[in-house]
Amino acid sequence: MNEKAEKLLSEIVGLSLPLADVHRGTIDDWAPERPPATIAYGAVGTKLVDIFDELDPNTRRSIFALVEDGMQSDDEATGTAVATGLIEALAGRASRTGRWERVRAELGSLSRSHAEAWLQG
Repeated sequence: MNEKAEKLLSEIVGLSLPLADVHRGTIDDWAPERPPATIAYGAVGTKLVDIFDELDPNTRRSIFALVEDGMQSDDEATGTAVATGLIEALAGRASRTGRWERVRAELGSLSRSHAEAWLQG
């Protein structure tokens, strides 16, 4: 994972202890190697859906704003990690657990567009 993708993921998980815990767990699972960016971001996306209703609304907005920033990144690796890791994991989990409409409402326009396209196959 490149430096920009690592920095963004650190910012996201820094906003929530459960997200930080799942990220640490992913790192531990892959040790001594580093997890691929899509795996690390995907684990966070899945957990984000699992804790969605527990998050303070301001924290949730901050997380989704960072996700949208990642989608808009001029760094291709970061954008790819966010899209194919976090967004796709989040969309899949949200649609399977009946939370899609609530999660969808929090997504920025690029994030929402990618998630909807991915869900349509």
